[in-house]
Amino acid sequence: VEIFYSDNFIQGSLPEPLPSLESLRVLDMDKNKIEGTLPDFSKDFPELRVLKLSNQGTGNDVGLVGPIPESLANLGFLRELHLSKNSLSNTIPPELGNLAQLTVLDLSHNKLNQSIPSNLGSIAVLDLSSNNLTGKIPFQLGSLT
Repeated sequence: VEIFYSDNFIQGSLPEPLPSLESLRVLDMDKNKIEGTLPDFSKDFPELRVLKLSNQGTGNDVGLVGPIPESLANLGFLRELHLSKNSLSNTIPPELGNLAQLTVLDLSHNKLNQSIPSNLGSIAVLDLSSNNLTGKIPFQLGSLT
């Protein structure tokens, strides 16, 4: 199952708990007006491969807020995670580096802070631009494939 709701005016927060769709592979809700925190997608969408929730915080809209849930690391089949242009804060969960199939991670244009986890080196496309990250670039990122 693949769901595409991108480029609309869908408003409000994502429900918690989410409706269970165990066969969902793609959830694309880019460019909407979704607000609130990210729920635990791993419980209800265990087969998820692509999650796109970018561009919720444009104009006067805040978009998604709060930390990136560590539970996203439980999505063992996840290949692409797009959460750019929101107001996500706190740190980048190092657990995301444990996702063996993750090839695209776009967390750009948020309010993420502290250092970049060193175990993100197996990701092919890594966009962390326009955040509040500090520290050194981990040498392990030199092995991006």
